[in-house]
Amino acid sequence: MGVEVTRKKDGSLSSKWWYGRFTVDGKSKCLNLGVKVAGTVPRTLKKSGDTAFERSRMRAQLKLEALKKEAVSQKTAEHHLKELYGIHLPASLISH
Repeated sequence: MGVEVTRKKDGSLSSKWWYGRFTVDGKSKCLNLGVKVAGTVPRTLKKSGDTAFERSRMRAQLKLEALKKEAVSQKTAEHHLKELYGIHLPASLISH
């Protein structure tokens, strides 16, 4: 799982933004990373694009890593609070 772009059936981009896909608690999440796709997009992400494209891909990858780290850290904090109090609190009470 990683960064991705969305495409139309004809292969052109359907969005100018990078998206990130990751799994938390067995649930797949796909988020707009707020990083614009720049440069010339290769036909497949397995290939390299031009310098501007690769820079935007790297910014998107860094943003995704930060989001994944935040999600894991939030989950860890929730787990420790539940252990501390020995109860099962609704996530809505812990998250905010």
